Amino acid sequence: MNTKETKFDYVYRNLRERIVSGVIPKGNRLSSSRKLCDEFHVSIYTITNVLNKLKEEGMIEIEPRKTPIVVYNTNENKDLAEKILSQRDVFLQLYETMALIIPPILTFSSKGLESTNLLPHYIEIEKIKKRTLPPDKWRIISNIYRDIINRSQNPFIEDLYNNFELHSYLSFFAEEQKAYTGISIRDSIPDIKHLVTKLNLSDPLKRYEHFNKVYNTAFSIIKCSLENLEKSVKTLPAQTGEFTWDIRRGKNYQYKQITQDLIDKIGRGIYPYDTFLPSEAMLAKEYNVSVSTIRKSLSIMFQIGFTKTINGKGTLVITPSDANNYEINKFPNLKQDALSYLYALQLMLLIIGIASYRAAEKFSESEIEILTDNAKDTNTISFDNLLSEIINKTDLKPLKEILIQTNEVIEWGYYLSLYNNKTQSIYKLNKKSLQACYYLKKKDYHSFAFEMEDCFRLILKAVRKYMIEVNNIKEAKDIFIP
Repeated sequence: MNTKETKFDYVYRNLRERIVSGVIPKGNRLSSSRKLCDEFHVSIYTITNVLNKLKEEGMIEIEPRKTPIVVYNTNENKDLAEKILSQRDVFLQLYETMALIIPPILTFSSKGLESTNLLPHYIEIEKIKKRTLPPDKWRIISNIYRDIINRSQNPFIEDLYNNFELHSYLSFFAEEQKAYTGISIRDSIPDIKHLVTKLNLSDPLKRYEHFNKVYNTAFSIIKCSLENLEKSVKTLPAQTGEFTWDIRRGKNYQYKQITQDLIDKIGRGIYPYDTFLPSEAMLAKEYNVSVSTIRKSLSIMFQIGFTKTINGKGTLVITPSDANNYEINKFPNLKQDALSYLYALQLMLLIIGIASYRAAEKFSESEIEILTDNAKDTNTISFDNLLSEIINKTDLKPLKEILIQTNEVIEWGYYLSLYNNKTQSIYKLNKKSLQACYYLKKKDYHSFAFEMEDCFRLILKAVRKYMIEVNNIKEAKDIFIP
């Protein structure tokens, strides 16, 4: 199992990149430690260690009873333009991905937003109305969009938006690049009053049109900017860098991964009920971990009723009872895993239609036939095969990474095993998968994309309902279905 980025590493890299890229310019203050804890979902201990490291590197100054102030000057970074060009291909794919998926995410997140007065940064808008627009008005717009994203209450969506901000170097394209290309993205940002008008509209379609126009305009400007920037140098630097996102950062405990994988295999029928799991030694060898790690995983499976130990024989797979399912609410880690599954489904529902539509034309007739035959097999979850093919055929690397990471959280067998109506749900899911294949065969790509969305909608509805009614996880009520 690969070593993943720690919470400290992620927060440090994120804040440092915001400072270096100019998202938080010299003289501005970072958010309070408490707000940073809420934003990154980490402890005050982690935030304190990150701030101390940034101080040691001369990035910030820390004063008593005040939030840290940035002292690093982005304008002194003479190699910034070359660095941007060295990641030209990454930026093009990144901004295209953002133009595709951020508008529907913002539209969903703004649902129920009756007035911009409800947004934390609305006071900045009120101040701006009374004076000339500042040159860095794009920062205020960015803050407003962040406020909207946070309304989703989905930690994966919030973290993804943070990651986009980390990789996009928006400050360069909004400000510094004008010295090189004469172009600035800030010149095309909508007027503040126009933004307020659009956000106060109750029609989600009109909101989507606004967000879509903003991000697609930004993408067009970025393409033009990079072309002009390329003309300003004699030789284009070698292309480096890549978009990365670790959706489980800091939470990839080996025993937890193994537990979910084993239960996933039980749900898929790889380890059927009333059969024995491989021995502890064999599992340790398979997962390349110690026997003690395997025992910890098996202990959790026993607690939630998936296995029981038979002396002298091994670990027997059993069917969880409703009583065991109810007990999940009493284990904080298991409860959080269940909520994370719903959050991942919600995010996937918002982006899978876009990915499906882009991937549809890349399916060959023979591939469609194989997928159709699989969808007719009632003993398998054929939708999983269809989803895997869509991910494999996704051409935008950032979008593909997001799909892969989100899909890692969606352990089909794991959660389908948690409720007794799984057979009926699998039947409905396979039926929709078959319909999606028919649309694909007819080259009706819009209907194919919608059917893929509806597959995720089906699972989200079914498992959310079960978690509320049987597992008594009240927080699931706040996870809405797009």
